[in-house]
Amino acid sequence: MVTVYDIAKAADVSYSTATRVLNGKADYVRPTFIKRAERIRKIALKMGYRPNAAARATSSGRFNAIGVVVRRRDKIGFGPHPSYIRGINRVLDDAGNNLVMAPVDPQAVTDEQAPRILQESMVDGLIIGDDDLLGEQAHATLEGLHIPSIWINTKRDQNAVYPDEFGGSQVLTKHLLELGHRRIAFCGSPSSDHYSSTDRAAGYTAAMRDAGLTPHPLVWANKPRERLARIEAAMATDDRPTAWLAIDAAYEPVLIAAAKQGLAVPEDMSLLAMGHGQAMHSCHVDTYEIPCYWVGYHAAEMLFKRINDPDSADLPALPVAYDKYIPGDTLAQHVSG
Repeated sequence: MVTVYDIAKAADVSYSTATRVLNGKADYVRPTFIKRAERIRKIALKMGYRPNAAARATSSGRFNAIGVVVRRRDKIGFGPHPSYIRGINRVLDDAGNNLVMAPVDPQAVTDEQAPRILQESMVDGLIIGDDDLLGEQAHATLEGLHIPSIWINTKRDQNAVYPDEFGGSQVLTKHLLELGHRRIAFCGSPSSDHYSSTDRAAGYTAAMRDAGLTPHPLVWANKPRERLARIEAAMATDDRPTAWLAIDAAYEPVLIAAAKQGLAVPEDMSLLAMGHGQAMHSCHVDTYEIPCYWVGYHAAEMLFKRINDPDSADLPALPVAYDKYIPGDTLAQHVSG
């Protein structure tokens, strides 16, 4: 195995110089120093040098690795959404850290039994995802580890980063109001215990009432056919909505119901969605994208603050605003009369 001593000898430099360069701690400014550092790195690459992470952890007390704890799902894999991971990785790459994914069974996270990443010291901190679905026992166990942790996609007062679903739903509803719509209906995904379900409906309701309007139908249904039937019923009334605010995949039954009723989109009815965006983009639906990337990015930044200052107080939660609008072909100005 190639060592730093081998690299130093081949480059004809001291061991300490080779160590600083290969550890990325050589803050050289002079051109001659920069050139020497580049030569050392090229020699290391050519010789197949790989840093010894175990030795580095022993000397520094850091693993240069972050664990992402996610809930294991038997049928649909495990989360969080890939955009969260891209945001986390952006910060980790800049810091020279690695990402360790740890899908866990919520029933296994107890004081007596827990995944190895929780039992052993192998990461510098944790980002905990899909948290509201883990369960109270898992929450208590994770918090009792006294390891720097940040929760994502959960609404907590401290050490958490999550999408501002209330504010996002308000923004979308106001967008429709500014286009002249007054009869705006809300169609959500199947109801759950996750904060996003209630916050999205509450944001829509608040925006409607702020405009002096009565909220139109709030369509909730766990079964797809039941949800479609409720949407069709709302569209069949004399005061049918002129616009729909659809959450995640709810845009699909709205489009199906409109087609069955002979309504053209956006000529007869506008549609605005909030969600992850990929399928919506392919259908040219006007969409506000959930800020998953920035939630992951800010969560990683917040975690490094806690790691670098372990004695600091808990950090206030950060709700991340919806700010990415993807234009489509489903919105139109509404003129009453």
